[in-house]
Amino acid sequence: MLALTLVEVLVLRARKEGHKFRLHNAVINYSLTVMREAFTIFIFRGVEFSAYVWVYKSCRLVSPSWNSPTTYFLGLLGLDLCSYWWHRAGYEVSLMWAAHYVHHSSEDFNLSTAARTSFTMRPLKWMYFLPLALLGLRPSAYLMHSQLSFVWAYWNHSATFPKTHKLLPGLGHIIEYVVATPSHHRVHHDTTRLSARAQSVVL
Repeated sequence: MLALTLVEVLVLRARKEGHKFRLHNAVINYSLTVMREAFTIFIFRGVEFSAYVWVYKSCRLVSPSWNSPTTYFLGLLGLDLCSYWWHRAGYEVSLMWAAHYVHHSSEDFNLSTAARTSFTMRPLKWMYFLPLALLGLRPSAYLMHSQLSFVWAYWNHSATFPKTHKLLPGLGHIIEYVVATPSHHRVHHDTTRLSARAQSVVL
């Protein structure tokens, strides 16, 4: 993450857009990551994964073929759907918004912003993915898709990646219609929009 952030800083400076990255803000962002990882790795991540494994072994409704391309694709879509509802709950539920607001409190939008997350968010996240265990997504596949999702979410905070329809004329609009891109996420992080949204959250 740090290496990619450094590359982004160099690109921004080359474009004379250095104002989009401020060192003190990035230090805060990565400091929050250290706090979050210390909490989740040593305290919660094992509990989270153990719960998933238990539901998978004891309660799963089906057992799809683990090496089927269809299973892989449906698992990817399933995790994306669970991620959507978890993310949406971060705005709809007051307790979760209190945790997720930390991520949106940054005044800058760049790759370091992806690291700006509260350590209180993880304990509220794991339950949204248990339906995948019920539907028979193997724990190893769940971990793999989770990492792919993390990489994509991290990349979506890029301040340098152009709009897809400018990069791929004709095809870009189709891609942006079905796939979240950095340009989408820049709008999503608009604090004005979020202020209005924050006023309507309910418990």
